[in-house]
Amino acid sequence: MMNPHLKMLLDNARRPQERLLRVMDGLSVDQLNARPAAKSAPSIKSIGWRVWHTAREQDLQIAALADTQALWTRDGWNKRFAFDLPDDTEDWRHTPAEAEKVVIRDAALLRDYLAASTQAVIDYLQQLPLADWG
Repeated sequence: MMNPHLKMLLDNARRPQERLLRVMDGLSVDQLNARPAAKSAPSIKSIGWRVWHTAREQDLQIAALADTQALWTRDGWNKRFAFDLPDDTEDWRHTPAEAEKVVIRDAALLRDYLAASTQAVIDYLQQLPLADWG
């Protein structure tokens, strides 16, 4: 039987991916990159940026906890996305101009990076010693 704390955390790790995939379902690449109300709300970022940001933050935070290299560079996601941004970009601090450089060219690639970063969270949680769960 799975530890109930671990079960809850694994469920919470999967939810963002499930919800973001539902948001992305049926959207074109143009729709993923659209910035709604750009003139009246310049800090609003695209759906594509938000999905990428979620994946990127999961990737960075789990890499820091696990003391490993982020998937972004280790597995070449940075090369596949080929954004005009440095590899160590702090996406949570992106200005509107920087956020505009996050251009999604392939929705499947975005879904795959989200899946990989979510799996990294799951893998990290599952390798923690049971004694750490209280």
